Amino acid sequence: MSNGPQMFRINPENKDAQPLEEVDFAYLDLRERSDIQEWIANHPGILGDDLLIIGKEFSGFDQTNERPDLLAVDREGELVVIELKRDDSRENVHWQAIRYASYFSRTEVEQIVKILARYKGISDEEAESTLLEHINDEDINALNYDQRIILVSHRFAPEVVSAVLWLNERNRSENLITCVQLTPYRDEEANLLFLQASTIIPGPGIDTVRVGSSLRKRRGRNPNTSDEVTDFLRKVGTLATDSLPEEIRPNETSRWAYSYKGIRYYDFFYSRRPWGVGRGQDTYYRVHLSPPEKETNERKADVTFKMNMSETMNVPLNFDAIIDRIGPHPYQQQIDDDLKRIRVDLGSGTFSDAFAYQIADALRQLIETITPVVDELASESEGEV
Repeated sequence: MSNGPQMFRINPENKDAQPLEEVDFAYLDLRERSDIQEWIANHPGILGDDLLIIGKEFSGFDQTNERPDLLAVDREGELVVIELKRDDSRENVHWQAIRYASYFSRTEVEQIVKILARYKGISDEEAESTLLEHINDEDINALNYDQRIILVSHRFAPEVVSAVLWLNERNRSENLITCVQLTPYRDEEANLLFLQASTIIPGPGIDTVRVGSSLRKRRGRNPNTSDEVTDFLRKVGTLATDSLPEEIRPNETSRWAYSYKGIRYYDFFYSRRPWGVGRGQDTYYRVHLSPPEKETNERKADVTFKMNMSETMNVPLNFDAIIDRIGPHPYQQQIDDDLKRIRVDLGSGTFSDAFAYQIADALRQLIETITPVVDELASESEGEV
């Protein structure tokens, strides 16, 4: 048994708290494939992520008979390999999952569509529509621009923890590999089983189980959240939002600049009505930077207001109504009715203060122009209900 956090059964009448017994899946005669895998396939939210399961025990590799347990797509379009171990991860589960992720790195979008179609028993057209509804992008080609891994087990070997931490530190995204601990508890008196899911990597305090010397510590900034592009875009965000009135200031931003086919982007979200609940919602502002030109090192920039599906917001809004209400904008704008997007192109530049102020000023004006209109239309819409 582990020494992790306990769960308690509370008697509301006498405030008595009795600890539940942590048990092993094997003790309960629960199987890795027929039980745990099925729970996650039917309820992927157990893993603390908004995933669309697209395959189970995939067997379509051309030079190996290996089969990853589950395959999923996250909201950003990344392919997610999910590898399960029942009670003990064993010391090489990360290497097994890395192999699977490498196999999928060259998988074409059309094949991903077919994998989902076969798994769900639907047509390719229905599968593509399902994927487009799920990913945080209007382009089906955003699928599989990158891969990541989720490892699931009751207990993780120190060898696995150490290797995962090391790999994540050297990757720009701290969730290249996520470790989720599934802990079963038994309430013998009520004859009930409880399942606790905890993300332990990334997470605080996990260094205590890292294999290796504790004398040498890593110095410098965290590479997961700090690089030249992220630092520049954070500066842009600070310049743009610090001068905004509190009532229209975005209250959530990305922690780092994401990457898609070489394009780096940074998001600005509202976590209040009517916009939604934060990262992953479909209405937000975004700053894009293109890959640098080889000779000049300049990057093209634009700022965007994007509203994929207004029905996903707390209050349904009409994109055309927003366009009509905001009127002319001081910057040249590209309005795309099909994509429900307003984009302001800003030309090219390097990571200079002047370029940062140029982007920030455009973003600030976009937020000042659109945010009050969205709030106002939402208030009117609520009043009509």
